[in-house]
Amino acid sequence: MKKTIYLCILLLTSCIDTIEWEGQNEASGTLVVDGAITTDTTAHTIRLTRSQPVIQDSAPDPVTGADVTLATDRVTHVLSETEPGIYQTDSSVFGVTGSTYHLRIAVENEVYEAFAEMVPLGMSPEPVEIRKNTFKPPNLPEREVMEFIYPPNFGSVRPARYRIMVRLPENVDDLVAAGYDVPRWLLNQLEKDSFIVSDSTYYLHPGLEPPAIFAYGETNESRLSVPGTRIIEEYYSMTDEHYEYVRSVLSESEWRGLGPFGYIPGNAVGNISNGAFGYFSASQVVRLDQVPEP
Repeated sequence: MKKTIYLCILLLTSCIDTIEWEGQNEASGTLVVDGAITTDTTAHTIRLTRSQPVIQDSAPDPVTGADVTLATDRVTHVLSETEPGIYQTDSSVFGVTGSTYHLRIAVENEVYEAFAEMVPLGMSPEPVEIRKNTFKPPNLPEREVMEFIYPPNFGSVRPARYRIMVRLPENVDDLVAAGYDVPRWLLNQLEKDSFIVSDSTYYLHPGLEPPAIFAYGETNESRLSVPGTRIIEEYYSMTDEHYEYVRSVLSESEWRGLGPFGYIPGNAVGNISNGAFGYFSASQVVRLDQVPEP
């Protein structure tokens, strides 16, 4: 028994050697592409940067002066560099489901390409469930709240990116003038001249991801009720290849080291040619908009 105790003490008091991380301050300077086209009529954006060292405090360097085009078999859009590293289509551009989009980037005597198919959402989403409840702040009158029951993270018919926004009514100033019992959070939003009081985005997974169970928390949120508040939901379709890319990124970031289930470390493999990092996607957007009854 004494020998075991002595051994434990020896192990606990042994010196700890510092292992040098080779290459932690080096960068390959590889092109990184981030962009998408959707069915929304808007200026669609492609962002170009260079890869950075592992240890880095500053933002990635933008890639300027590139020739960027986005094409189908019917039309080719030439993107303009609206700010360093940000390339956009005209604001009248929109995507069509069933089309395949070809992204081409020419910069510094190199050409990079990506192809993305725009598939339908593949599900019929229902408006988010809203429950009315009451909330009693300390030393304040009881107030009504809206509780949003978000779609579950797992078990979706198809993979999708999901976004939910809570937007104050544009006549909120009139409500204040009429003597509405204004909570502190609403006054803060008015001071910031912002109508969006909540904005959350996450992915809907077809299967169960064990490490993600530890990463995701509750699937509901309570907000003080304001008459005329809008609940806006957006569903973005994803191909299987796009979902696998997102899943690999999450495996190396949010899900990394959570629970007893792990993944083999590695770079997320995107769809950009010529060794570039990143992903170019095409998504149908299905939008739901509701105003809860007072």
